[in-house]
Amino acid sequence: MPRVVDKARQAHKLASHYAALAGKAKTEGEEVAGQVAARNAPLHDVFSRLSQGTQAVLHVMIHYGHSVGDMEATLATFAELVTTIRGELETVLQDLAATKLEDGHTAGPGLASLFDFVDSDSVYGLLGDLDVHFAHLRRLYVFLKQNLRVVQGKHVSCVRALEDSYTRWATEYPRKTGPEMRTLLAAMDAAAATLAAGELTVNEHLAAVSAPDAPLTGDAAKASHAKVSETVLAMYEAHHTVLSAKASLERIHASQASVFTAGVELAAALVDLEPELASKIALLDNLEFQFSDGLQKLIATYSELHHLTAWYTAFAEAYAELGTEALRRHAAHTRLHDYIASVNTTLAAMATEEREARALFFENYGRFLPSALYTHTDEPQWGVVQLTAPLPNPGAASVTEPSDQIASEPGKGGLALASALDPAAAAATLVAAPALAECGRESATGRRRNGTFVAETNMNALSIARNMLRKGLPRSLKELYYSGTVKGGRFVGKDQFGNEYYEDLEDLYGKNRYVLYGNPAEMEATAVPAEWHSWMCQMKDTPPSAGAVVERKFFEAEHTPNGTGTATSYTATNSLDGVKNDTVEVWRKDSPTEIKPREYPAHF
Repeated sequence: MPRVVDKARQAHKLASHYAALAGKAKTEGEEVAGQVAARNAPLHDVFSRLSQGTQAVLHVMIHYGHSVGDMEATLATFAELVTTIRGELETVLQDLAATKLEDGHTAGPGLASLFDFVDSDSVYGLLGDLDVHFAHLRRLYVFLKQNLRVVQGKHVSCVRALEDSYTRWATEYPRKTGPEMRTLLAAMDAAAATLAAGELTVNEHLAAVSAPDAPLTGDAAKASHAKVSETVLAMYEAHHTVLSAKASLERIHASQASVFTAGVELAAALVDLEPELASKIALLDNLEFQFSDGLQKLIATYSELHHLTAWYTAFAEAYAELGTEALRRHAAHTRLHDYIASVNTTLAAMATEEREARALFFENYGRFLPSALYTHTDEPQWGVVQLTAPLPNPGAASVTEPSDQIASEPGKGGLALASALDPAAAAATLVAAPALAECGRESATGRRRNGTFVAETNMNALSIARNMLRKGLPRSLKELYYSGTVKGGRFVGKDQFGNEYYEDLEDLYGKNRYVLYGNPAEMEATAVPAEWHSWMCQMKDTPPSAGAVVERKFFEAEHTPNGTGTATSYTATNSLDGVKNDTVEVWRKDSPTEIKPREYPAHF
């Protein structure tokens, strides 16, 4: 009997120990579950903040991606202007690759030289540096894209790590960790209930065995002892269940702690990455500004080159026009020189005729003139003979050769007397005057040759040269080209058709008034209005420009030139181009006629 009581007491003690351990394990499991739940909230906040930062950085990256696309589209318009960009771009890419911006975050010598090149003001001085501008913009563009790749790579790696941890936590905790913890806690609760029931059973067996009035004996004691043994075994299994649940909770706690630690580390990494991202963004802003500034300079240089090309084209056109004008003037000068040469030839012919006339004169009338009467110059000019002494006695001695007897006076056109005739020589004058006058008349006007007067041709040439000096070479050449001569006189007026009217009082009557047509290439006499026609024909002396024009009546039409050969020409009725008139018929040879033959009297 004491042995059974001792076993019952040992079982009770063991059950109490198992119950205490199970309660402690349950308490610790609940604390672990509380810590997991408490740490889940801040970890969720960390992931939310990281997600917001990721979206902000990605927004910035998208913005700069559009900027880079715009820059690339703008640069594409200037690609045809540069042919030497490939070698320079490869050199710059090698320098930028050597800088190792991804690791050391330093610019390096290539980038430093690049920015020194940007700060240089002399590279934009000449238009020939257009390819240099383009290469510089390409360098900045490549550097900008490299920085974008560096920032994007670092940020993407960090974000992916955070997303993986967050995904693992968000997936495993609700789906696996939570139910497992709930199962473990339920198992611990069931084990605690088993331990409590077993402890109660052991206490009842101990009380039954230890009762002083009716203790259990025999088979009843054995049955109670067997039940207690089963209860203790169940309590042992419950104790083992509580311990395994505690181990599982501790494992979950450790896993949660590692996830939380990883989240905190990733959050710290993102915090450390934010200044670098800010510096990269600031650098990108600076590069974008430099890129835009360089692009504007390139556009300005291209505009300057375009203006220079336009100016050079205008200069080339003006130079070509000047060359054409120079050729035209050269041709006019050549014509003028030819005309002057012809005038000189005419003057030489006139001098020869003058010598012949003098020889003939002295041959016929030399016996009437003394040798001391005339003086002579080496090269006499035509048409000027001047008496230097009174006429001598007809019975005087014979004269010398003609070359020693004639004096020349340029600028005069007839026979001029230098002094009055001596009264004593009147008789000789009466004898010699007819022949002398005839010789002088022939010398003054020249002899006919092929229907023209050489003297008149000479005077026309001199007057043309004089009028050219008065009017100037360009205008004279134009007038000489269209009219064949250059006339002088004063300007009288101009009509509504552009015709200019002149009057030369030194010219012959009938030729002293003339017109220069406004369109000399199409000269037409009907282009002269009626009011100017009357003045041209010497019908009145006052020109219309002086205000002596009769006002046109309201029924009078304005003067129009002859339109023959133009669209305004007159066409008769029923002609090929005229207006058809049904009341008028064109006569034909076979048409019937009412004309009667004339009848004559019979005596005719």
